[in-house]
Amino acid sequence: MLRGKKNVVQLLDFFYSIDDKQRIIQNTVLEFCDMSLEDVLKDMDRKKEYLPMPTLKKYIKEIFTGLQSMHDLGIAHRDLKPENILLKNQEIRICDVGSSKVLDKSSAHMNTPYVVSRYYRAPELILACNKYDFSIDIWAVGCILFELLLKTPMFPGDAEGI
Repeated sequence: MLRGKKNVVQLLDFFYSIDDKQRIIQNTVLEFCDMSLEDVLKDMDRKKEYLPMPTLKKYIKEIFTGLQSMHDLGIAHRDLKPENILLKNQEIRICDVGSSKVLDKSSAHMNTPYVVSRYYRAPELILACNKYDFSIDIWAVGCILFELLLKTPMFPGDAEGI
């Protein structure tokens, strides 16, 4: 479903193997990405550098582009965080769709509220609501944006004297 979608990591191939206990294991081959957004944040902390505003805007736009591709197909990611946003040649790729789910438009299905990593969890999930929509992903992107803003100079000269 996500093949060819912009700003979403691409599945190149998959195959099955058998482990020592004779269990069938599904293996996936994904496109190679250089680093994660978490790596970028840690590297900036280590070097005491700021993220330039144009880069921040580009990252957020690409995250929303990838997320829109998923939401247009009815898929909620349900675990967005910097570790699950990869960079390939400085272009964002959303990855780790293991918690993703096609959300039923009629909201008849009950969903588990225990999704999304703690620091990126929307209020309705904290309150254990089991009927939710794509807004839980938007909340997580807002948390990521806030993290990135903390690493971005707001005014000319802010990056001086770090």
